[in-house]
Amino acid sequence: MYEHALELSRLEQYDEARQAFQQLLSNDPTFCRGWVSFAQMERRAARTQDPERLAVARAILQRGLQINPGSGCLAQAWGLLELQKGNAWAAVRLLERCVEMDSALEPVLRWKPVNAARLTAAGAAASRGRPWPRSSSSSSGGSRVGQPGARVACASTAGGGGSAGGGVGGGGTCSSGVGGAGGALSHDGQGSSCMSSM
Repeated sequence: MYEHALELSRLEQYDEARQAFQQLLSNDPTFCRGWVSFAQMERRAARTQDPERLAVARAILQRGLQINPGSGCLAQAWGLLELQKGNAWAAVRLLERCVEMDSALEPVLRWKPVNAARLTAAGAAASRGRPWPRSSSSSSGGSRVGQPGARVACASTAGGGGSAGGGVGGGGTCSSGVGGAGGALSHDGQGSSCMSSM
């Protein structure tokens, strides 16, 4: 079933691929590669079809991590998505957390773009009078990313007012256009991100 979903995705038959990925993940919600490939397909669809699909890609990874809270693979994929979208704080927190979950993923923290994101996040924290934590053993409020109650900032999508529903277990909406996957959403008051509770 996984190979079939990948082939449909390669052929850009996105509706059929979505159905195949949803069936695959409904049968085996612990299949990390399935979650990651599904999100990557939605990211590609965002480039070629509808920018709103990026929020769906984010929601798929969030849902996968909610179901598989110890999956370093999913935390890394979500962190890299945030890094590509320029959301330094969320990227760094997720990538540090993925290494806590699976030490074999540690090389990602040495990548130049990740180090640049760390500097950006630390600078932003300092400009707000908040020290950037040296360890990512906890996220906002003491909860760990990927654990129930954890909060991760997501970059808002242009245009606002959208919903990230759709996909596997899609759900929440936020005025910035970023939705969660089964978690509550609230704005951070800055107008640039929203917080998604897992």
